[in-house]
Amino acid sequence: MGRSRGKTLKGALTLFAQDADTKLMLYTAADIHRSEANGQVFEFLSFWKTVHRGVKPTLVFDSKFTGYPQLSELNQQKVKFLTLRRRGEQLIQQLDQITSWKRIHIPHPKRKFPNLLVNESLVPLRHYEGMVRQIIIRENGHAKPAFLITNDMDSPVELLVGNYARRWRVENGIAEAIKFFHLNALSSPILIKVHSMSC
Repeated sequence: MGRSRGKTLKGALTLFAQDADTKLMLYTAADIHRSEANGQVFEFLSFWKTVHRGVKPTLVFDSKFTGYPQLSELNQQKVKFLTLRRRGEQLIQQLDQITSWKRIHIPHPKRKFPNLLVNESLVPLRHYEGMVRQIIIRENGHAKPAFLITNDMDSPVELLVGNYARRWRVENGIAEAIKFFHLNALSSPILIKVHSMSC
């Protein structure tokens, strides 16, 4: 539910899955109940396995798309994922203890901050079996660093950071469309909240 000037509005949780290479929308789901949200990743996987007879690509999605227990299940199913870690104050405070940073370059003609500072480590997550690869990103144009997590232990850090940056561009494009059509305007009876995923 959303609020606009004291009025309660009905909320709509919607999922879009886009192919990162072709830019085609592969899958959509609308009117998702909050209690169903974390399990939507498995609904998509069921669809993907039916269409492609296997799961080879990496799923790239927002941190609020699903929970850590579901990430653990994805890992057990040998499905690669790339997402943001939910950033708390404790994580921010721990940054002062990190001394090993690496400078990387992410080439893109429209990227304002192509040269980033990153730190890599293996970390545990609550309700996740095993360790995940964590990539902290600084000097990315935001006041606070981003914390990427993945079960891909082999891909170069530049590739992983670049792939997540592409997901950001997908979400920004959807946000612009919502703004253009005034779906979140005061006159609209529905508040739209979108979680995007690319693969």
